[in-house]
Amino acid sequence: SGAVPGTAVLIEGETGTGKEWFAQRIRDVAGRRASSDWIYNCALAVGDTVRSELMGYWPGAFTGATSGRPGLFELGDRGAVYLDDVHRLPLEVQPMLNRVVEYGEVQRLGSPPRGERNRTVSVLVIAATNQSLEGLVNDGLFRDDLYYRLATHRLALPALRDRLADVPGLLRRFVEQEATAMGRVPPRIYGDVIQGLWGR
Repeated sequence: SGAVPGTAVLIEGETGTGKEWFAQRIRDVAGRRASSDWIYNCALAVGDTVRSELMGYWPGAFTGATSGRPGLFELGDRGAVYLDDVHRLPLEVQPMLNRVVEYGEVQRLGSPPRGERNRTVSVLVIAATNQSLEGLVNDGLFRDDLYYRLATHRLALPALRDRLADVPGLLRRFVEQEATAMGRVPPRIYGDVIQGLWGR
């Protein structure tokens, strides 16, 4: 396609800190097109299917593959792909993801037919994890070259317990949303209510 490689963003944070929400905002700010299937949960990948799902495959790549099929990165060309729980990505697939990030090159499963070659895409790769990738690198469970390329742009999301100043705003927002959905005027929330939620 003549596209150029995209870039990568690594979002780190505990479960429930809003990593997917931030990924959506990053995608929108970057002006990348939206796709209904742009999210891939690496924790749910089964066996060897993860490579074919992400990279696609050529005809004859495996029994029953009578025709080729693009993977998530080809389908996401000039858009964004969100890899949730990227720390669960199998080691054998990590070099291929590394090539997507570094060169924009997708290596489909199997051998290309005559006249075909690896696809080139421009994809914004947004990877999220609730683990320390640096620690996994030290333990030999995650490739260091992939880690450093994913961490080109790094966003660490603190847990809500570490940003209690956000609680009043969140509470008012949730109450306003629920009241609006019920067709009611949002009630006023007094300071002693908020202090009560904090147990103070």
